[in-house]
Amino acid sequence: MLFNQYQKQNIWQKESDMQKNEQYHTINTEVIQNIVQNSLKEKQKQQQSQNIQYEQQKQSIDEETLFLHITEKLLEQRERSLKGNSFKI
Repeated sequence: MLFNQYQKQNIWQKESDMQKNEQYHTINTEVIQNIVQNSLKEKQKQQQSQNIQYEQQKQSIDEETLFLHITEKLLEQRERSLKGNSFKI
């Protein structure tokens, strides 16, 4: 009878240990999933930030190119105007 009671306690202990292991496994899985999700979110934020910086730089370069082009055209026009005035003199 004492042996049967010991066996029952042993079985209960094993079942309890198995349940704890399953709970730990579930918790660990959730923790790992959260870490991965947070890492992915952070990477997406960094990529968005890089994309925004790239677009801002591109826009700035486009504006500078446009400004230089307009300046060049104005200088050419001014040069033609000065040449035209020098022939009239």
